[in-house]
Amino acid sequence: MQRAHEGDQPHFHDWSEDERKALAETIWKAENVVLTTVGIDVGSSTSHLMFARVHLQRKTQLLSSEFVVVRREILWRSPILLTPFLADFTIDAGRLRAFIDGAYAAAASPRKISTAAR
Repeated sequence: MQRAHEGDQPHFHDWSEDERKALAETIWKAENVVLTTVGIDVGSSTSHLMFARVHLQRKTQLLSSEFVVVRREILWRSPILLTPFLADFTIDAGRLRAFIDGAYAAAASPRKISTAAR
């Protein structure tokens, strides 16, 4: 094999197609993050949940560590619930929990959720 550079170490152009693909995948994973998220909104009048897949990508300027959202896909939206209250005007946590559990069961396994916002 004739080399364009000195030394006996393989160079990128000497790598196999599989090695190049593995490097490209490693670089992609360092620059991109795909998360499955859930947003939970418990308001004074209504409550609901939304499950989404979010693709974040590192800003490439100045070797930034900041990521920006480049794609968002809604996976599932719950029906809107009138926020349940008890007689003493506090939120009925048991009924709200049942609603949230039902939403998770309908939308996705909780183990698949990467992050949540409330």
